[in-house]
Amino acid sequence: MKTMRLFSVELKRLLCGRLTWLVIFLTAASPAAGLFFYKPMDEGTMNSVYVGNPAMAGGLAGAVLFALFAIFEWDRVQRAQMDALTQAAVPPLALCLVRLFA
Repeated sequence: MKTMRLFSVELKRLLCGRLTWLVIFLTAASPAAGLFFYKPMDEGTMNSVYVGNPAMAGGLAGAVLFALFAIFEWDRVQRAQMDALTQAAVPPLALCLVRLFA
């Protein structure tokens, strides 16, 4: 039960940040890059041009953006030098689980 409460607190903390919303917006807008810039598929069919390229560009950009965002957020506690206080209040395994799902 405590894990679910911690999950809601962590999710609210993440959604309050401007960087979170920027990453969400860029991920949502990244399939547009497949229409104009990133064209890995051959332009043989209209399906590859209008469905395949945006899907590949959106998947690639979304994966890169969320990987960088996850690395940035997982290091936040250590950068703020709050890791000792956080580990005293919450077990490290539970905290990692909550952060992973949030």
